[in-house]
Amino acid sequence: MSTKDLIEKGYPVYGANGRIGFYHNFNHEKPTILITCRGATCGTLNITEGRVWVNGNAMALDHIDERIVILKYAYFALRNRGFSDVITGSAQPQITRESLRKIELPLAPLNEQNRIVAKLENLLAKVESCQKRLEKIPIILRRFRQSVLAVACSGRLTTDWRKNNGFEHKEWQKVILRQIADLRLGKMLDRSKNQGSPARYLRNINVRWFKLDLSNLALMQVTEDEKEELEIKNGDVLICEGGEPGRCAVWNLGPTDLVFQKAIHRVRLNKEMISDWLVYNLKNDANTGRLDEHFTGSTIKHLTGQSLAKYEFLAPSLKEQQEIVRRISELFVLADKIEARYLKIKTQIDNLTQSILTKAFRGELVPQNSSEEPAKKLFEQIRVIPKENEGRRETKDKKGKSISVKRAR
Repeated sequence: MSTKDLIEKGYPVYGANGRIGFYHNFNHEKPTILITCRGATCGTLNITEGRVWVNGNAMALDHIDERIVILKYAYFALRNRGFSDVITGSAQPQITRESLRKIELPLAPLNEQNRIVAKLENLLAKVESCQKRLEKIPIILRRFRQSVLAVACSGRLTTDWRKNNGFEHKEWQKVILRQIADLRLGKMLDRSKNQGSPARYLRNINVRWFKLDLSNLALMQVTEDEKEELEIKNGDVLICEGGEPGRCAVWNLGPTDLVFQKAIHRVRLNKEMISDWLVYNLKNDANTGRLDEHFTGSTIKHLTGQSLAKYEFLAPSLKEQQEIVRRISELFVLADKIEARYLKIKTQIDNLTQSILTKAFRGELVPQNSSEEPAKKLFEQIRVIPKENEGRRETKDKKGKSISVKRAR
């Protein structure tokens, strides 16, 4: 039976990526703990329910004696310990059976194990609930920023301002980028043809939405004439030609010796247009999909200089542009503050799980009872108590039927 057949029949198949495997080696009827032993998810733990098939990328903790250790207690103890010290290999991380066998876990009395498991399930469920609620915040903030740009570019953000200052929305004019700006594509990177002295240059990766990342700049040969042609000034809008076409930011970092690659457009607007207003329109049109109309290519999309030159958007008066940019900036600063608080809280919540697990296996999470039988004594007693069917072995009769017989002494 193939993995596909097993999945179609409703059987979970575990492997390196969780509940999807590539082939099955053996199956388990009872719940057990599975540990991913190969690949990027090496060290991931799962507790199975019912019959499951396990492939060669995972290992099962077989024959867990619940007279000594409760299954979920062992699961939480392993989560607390982690596997970083037993994972080997960089290109293909893996955990060997031998290294797993050497792992030591703290063993509490059975009653205390039950208390620990119950407390952990309760607390970690609350942590998981908090994490799920927190996951909604980035989505809310993204939608908020998109809504701000949408109302700004439609004129609704400054309805009150126009009324108070005697302006009308119909005074907004449709403009074409080539009519109000000078557009320049950057220099082709060609090591065999480029001449001049080394100069740092901007690539697609350096231009993000609304900001520039200058932490990873490369060098290329540029002549003095090319340096003048590729000069970057305050107010220049730098727009990605490929990668994520249209992604852009305004240069406001003062004089620089940087130049820019052919994968970037430099747009230098006239004095009646604020650079941020162009960027906000590009981002809003990227959000709505309208900007896609200017792209060429099917699989790899590009925003050519010719297409960018034809880009149209609405432009209010210079004073209203200034007011819109001011209001957007204030709202985005507010969103940034909320996002910073979210990231701080998320880090604290994400670390809380490990803190709770650590406390549990230091014996600090639940009360201890000195009257309970120590785990060590219980373990010693169980070692001499034969399990059901212990001392017997499986064999087959002459007809091939399985039978159970006593082991030879």
